[in-house]
Amino acid sequence: MISILISSESRYRVEREKTRQAAEAFLRAAGLVDVEVSIAVVGTRKIRLLNRKFRKIDEPTNVLSFPQEEGRGPDGVLR
Repeated sequence: MISILISSESRYRVEREKTRQAAEAFLRAAGLVDVEVSIAVVGTRKIRLLNRKFRKIDEPTNVLSFPQEEGRGPDGVLR
């Protein structure tokens, strides 16, 4: 099952259904059918703050991505 959560903290209108359809099409094309994805649409100040916090880069960026489970090897064991 593909689960997609979309949230927005931006002042700009987010076309949630169009975004959900695009994300789902991408995931299916990548062969991912048992997956959960969260998409947060934020403004420049928020993305800059997140970029500084997680990447130590004090600039805005277009995309930040985070794995749900970090540190797993190819065998699925936490490292």
